[in-house]
Amino acid sequence: AEGARGGGGGVGGPGGGGGGGGGGAGGGGDGFGRRPEDAPLGVHNAGRARGFTSQCGRLRNAHEFVVTLVGEVHRKDVPHAALHKGAAIVRSLQHGARVSQFAVCYDGDRVDSEERVAALKALDVVAAVEENYRVGASEIWSLDRLDQAALPLDGAYAPGADGAGSTVYVLDTGVYAHADFGGRVESGYDAVYGGNAQDDVHSHGTHCAGTVASGTWGVAKQATIVPVKVLGDSGYGSYADIVDGINWAAADARAGTKVISMSLGGAGSSSAGNAALEAAKNAGVINVVAAGNSNDDACGYWPAGSPHVVTVGSTDSSDRKSWFSNYGPCVDIYAPGSSITSAANSGSGSSVKSGTSMACPLVAGVMALAGQYNAHALTHDAALAGMQADATTVAGLDAEFVQLPTGSLPPTPPPTPAPPTPVPPPTPSPPPPTPMPPTPSPPTPVPPTPPALGTHPIVFFEKKVAYGGFGYTLPQTKKTLRITGCSGGVCPGVVFNASVPDVASWLALRCVN
Repeated sequence: AEGARGGGGGVGGPGGGGGGGGGGAGGGGDGFGRRPEDAPLGVHNAGRARGFTSQCGRLRNAHEFVVTLVGEVHRKDVPHAALHKGAAIVRSLQHGARVSQFAVCYDGDRVDSEERVAALKALDVVAAVEENYRVGASEIWSLDRLDQAALPLDGAYAPGADGAGSTVYVLDTGVYAHADFGGRVESGYDAVYGGNAQDDVHSHGTHCAGTVASGTWGVAKQATIVPVKVLGDSGYGSYADIVDGINWAAADARAGTKVISMSLGGAGSSSAGNAALEAAKNAGVINVVAAGNSNDDACGYWPAGSPHVVTVGSTDSSDRKSWFSNYGPCVDIYAPGSSITSAANSGSGSSVKSGTSMACPLVAGVMALAGQYNAHALTHDAALAGMQADATTVAGLDAEFVQLPTGSLPPTPPPTPAPPTPVPPPTPSPPPPTPMPPTPSPPTPVPPTPPALGTHPIVFFEKKVAYGGFGYTLPQTKKTLRITGCSGGVCPGVVFNASVPDVASWLALRCVN
């Protein structure tokens, strides 16, 4: 794993970190931070307070080597003649008085480092001289190579963006929703079988998509993947299905940067395919394609030879053109494509593949990052021009070598403030209830005073006679009933004969005695 050069060894890189016995790169000084012309000669114990690799990295054109002696010698007996004049920094890799290994750094602007190395190798006491390669297990070499202009690798991949807001349409054999995508694989479109575009029997599409945007092996680790299945389970397809897939992706309306990644192709050309690619480009899509694996002129293949695409050739870990990669004027950019690790099409594992098919999605991922840098307002032509401006020149390649895009992310707009919640007016207290006048109770009827019954009984027929609500049973005697205190013009003392047949008239009298 990548760690700083410390006293216990361990090949280290920048940034410090914990090698045994001492500091990591970027630690405190002990004389090893001097300018090259002031650097001491001979082998010195660095005290493990500052990393050798970090110090060499400060030189303009540093060349670092590790030297192994045949046996141990006292540090004063180290072959100074082989080191003087050109040695900017020398460091012992042992801790005691006797030395068998040390590291040396030359500044390429001042000496011919190859002559220095040849002089070292010619000494009888020297067993081996090797370049001080940096080693890192934490990053994929292809990613590591994207963020530095030249070898050796530094064991780090630290893009300034993550591709959030960008969408990459992977036109391939389908894309398995590997766990490493973190749920960022959409359902997409199946132009071949009309089924599920997440069904990738072949594995090629999943590997390519993983290089674009998976969490472990991807360039743009937060971009969205949309699988567009245009190749069958055998890995082969037709122009009709590919054109269908291009048109579907171009018509898929959504915000943000849209990139088509096509790791496919064949000899010849396609007018229908070129028309679809041109329409996609005019719709704002950035088209990225593989150059092809025939070690031939890419202009003789489609879609690599189309004028509406970014065509990607492949390199190996030594920055050489991969032996299989197509080349020529139609190649716009080179990217790593040999021995690339990415997502497998089942489970949670990975696989290693080689081809311009592997280089193409690296560049598609770079375009997703560039779109994020440009506030997702990047056109195809502007994206190609920007990528070539950021690229670096590598000897032996007939096009530039891709690098991560430069720039800074647009500021995150402040969140839109929520509209103030209207405060409802205070609910007025209900008015006091209007006092209801008490419902007057009906007057308790005062029973009328029963008529005064005289002492004179009357002859009646055992009837109940009512006077003002009071009933009396009159005896069957032939007497008369004297009623006094009558009203209605009837004078007191009037005597009624009980034998009068008009009983109703008689009963109508109301006594008010």
